[in-house]
Amino acid sequence: MFARKLAQHCQVLTVDLRNHGNSGHAATMSYTEMAADIQQFLQSHGYNQASIIGHSMGGKVAMTFALTYQSMIDRLVVLDTAPVTYRNNFHSLINSLEALPLTEITGRKHADELLAWTITDSQLRLFLLQNLIQDSAGYRWRINLPALKHGLAELGHFPAFTDANPHAGPSLFLGGSDSEYLQPRHHEAIVRYFRNAQIHTVNNAGHWLHIDQPGAVLERIISFLR
Repeated sequence: MFARKLAQHCQVLTVDLRNHGNSGHAATMSYTEMAADIQQFLQSHGYNQASIIGHSMGGKVAMTFALTYQSMIDRLVVLDTAPVTYRNNFHSLINSLEALPLTEITGRKHADELLAWTITDSQLRLFLLQNLIQDSAGYRWRINLPALKHGLAELGHFPAFTDANPHAGPSLFLGGSDSEYLQPRHHEAIVRYFRNAQIHTVNNAGHWLHIDQPGAVLERIISFLR
């Protein structure tokens, strides 16, 4: 939905990272590998340079891309994450999804009722259940849960780049005022790697700031990209 709004102002390519959406599954999914996926995607579609927007894990992929393929990036937009290590509780979420009896559920509403026992946040369940799809064989998860679980420890970190070669191009970091993922204590790390970074807080927004405050986030991004 947000991408469609942004597409009214510029050309937008929405990319499913490996093990997500309609992209292929792979046993590993490091940030270096996913940045290389983006590089290959752009080259295969005839783009030598693009602006990259990423949220959360996608934001770390975007930052990794910017530091690895500096000549290919025009402008960088990172939503509610920083080039630091985070502790996460995603193991419990993945365990809940893996425990869902796919052969027994009668529909998405039934799946939501079962997940509610372990995932109390209804909005989070709604987001996660977008990955539950039905085909001729029944219900299945579109995301690669085993690979995600295996990669969680590494995905909590940020690749060990040297700060001797920072990204000097324009970059915009937006954080939600009610989120812990992008705080003033992270600004030093951001500026170390991204010397020309603008850092702003979006009020009345959590980690999913582009869902909580889509108008404010869209306005910031459009102004930055122009």
